[in-house]
Amino acid sequence: MNKLMLLPALAFISENDWSQESFKDNYLEIMINAFKEIDNNENLSLIWSNKLEEILWTEPRYKPWGDLNVRNSLVPIFYKFFVKNVDFISHENVQSTSSPNLEHTNTEILDEYYSISNHLILEEIEFALFNPNYSIQFETECNQTYSPICCCSNFDILKLQLKPFLFNGSIEESKAKLTYVISLYLKKNGLIKNNTYCLSSAFMRKVQTLSDLNIIELIDRLSLRISYNGQQARECIILQDEFITTNGINEFRMRITNRPTSKRVHYVINDNVLEFLNYYGVGEHDKRL
Repeated sequence: MNKLMLLPALAFISENDWSQESFKDNYLEIMINAFKEIDNNENLSLIWSNKLEEILWTEPRYKPWGDLNVRNSLVPIFYKFFVKNVDFISHENVQSTSSPNLEHTNTEILDEYYSISNHLILEEIEFALFNPNYSIQFETECNQTYSPICCCSNFDILKLQLKPFLFNGSIEESKAKLTYVISLYLKKNGLIKNNTYCLSSAFMRKVQTLSDLNIIELIDRLSLRISYNGQQARECIILQDEFITTNGINEFRMRITNRPTSKRVHYVINDNVLEFLNYYGVGEHDKRL
């Protein structure tokens, strides 16, 4: 992985955080050392955009860029680094959503970060959220504690904004996007796709009503089934895959969660293709349960 995105609360520091001398001193030392490390590695680059550049130099400037006490010594170092190591990304604007790992008090900054990450994911470009904090933890006014470098897969990034990514177009577009997300999950977890599959429109309409947490839970189980042959699925104590007959139609049923919640998915197999038909949540009754 060679593209990194600096977390917004570290690229654009609030006045309150910057007023803490211990934060300021440690931040400058760590950031300069981290940038030197990137500078010395030709396979690493930071992701940036014209919009972030504009925000960086527009008044009132965020710290450290607007601190007169450090600007003269710091800015030349960062500028030299940026010229050599930054990839500027062009993209369409996308409305942001809140997420645990992309937080800032400025919604304009969040919108831009979200748009960049969404663009990279759609273009299937691997990147990481980059936190160059090797020795201490920063706690910002967003109540985030940053621990050592956070290299995430695109699936990890996508979890931060799953529903807006999946459901901002037609059902067919959503099918294609969910298929793509599943492929990322398989890759992240070292699973091999051993089955061709498709998603019914009824299935997708139900998925659209789920929370991000439930969708991630569903992706995990679908990925298992896609990676297993029939015997492995039947023997899997997580999936509890079984053959059933519903209204004279032969189907399969797999568990998304075990009792007491008992969320399930029904699917059929036609010409060796798994077609996921419907999702049944807590308290929803399918046949023969």
